[in-house]
Amino acid sequence: MFALLAHLVCCFQVIGAEALVTREVRNTHRLFLDHLIHIRKLPLMAHTVSVLCLESNLGFESQHLLHYLQESNFPRWVSLAEAARGELGFLTTNSTKEKMALALREALQQSAISYHAGFFSLSMGASEAKTRLKNEILNFSVVTTPPTQPGGKVRKAYSGKVSGLQDDTCISLQLSVCATRIFFQSPKYSAFVSGQATQYLSDRPFEASPFDRAP
Repeated sequence: MFALLAHLVCCFQVIGAEALVTREVRNTHRLFLDHLIHIRKLPLMAHTVSVLCLESNLGFESQHLLHYLQESNFPRWVSLAEAARGELGFLTTNSTKEKMALALREALQQSAISYHAGFFSLSMGASEAKTRLKNEILNFSVVTTPPTQPGGKVRKAYSGKVSGLQDDTCISLQLSVCATRIFFQSPKYSAFVSGQATQYLSDRPFEASPFDRAP
């Protein structure tokens, strides 16, 4: 599931979104690459740098995707390093999920987010992707669970998975908005924003995480 955004003067443009149900991980990897390649074919996008924010909660899938990009010789990309120990990827927790939801809500309230003129979806088609994203945003809620014993705390979760519904595209959009702000505002990535840094770019050997290294 991917939602790519362009950051233009504190505003966001949604360029594309994907949703794929498959048991073959190679199909996911190929869609990921095809999506990035398609973006580079849009006007003014040919020489851009792709900033990647891959959720790192699901095993080593984020690492596998980055290795796939490296092996495919896809040029000019940067991966955020916001995983558990500072590795490449983005670790989502209850705290970060709340920040992500609030970041998207703020962007919507300020009319600071819109669809790019070339919005696309290789897996669904543009119209279906927009409909799915809209429905998932509308269904997204703060789900509270009462305490199970006296003096216990009320549990709060941010989710759109209510009554069997999905929230993948909504979560991807939230993650993209939050990640874009992190990339442009965090001192950690200032050298990348200015174009001075090349680490984590695909024209250098891939930096494996500690989990990938032999003991």
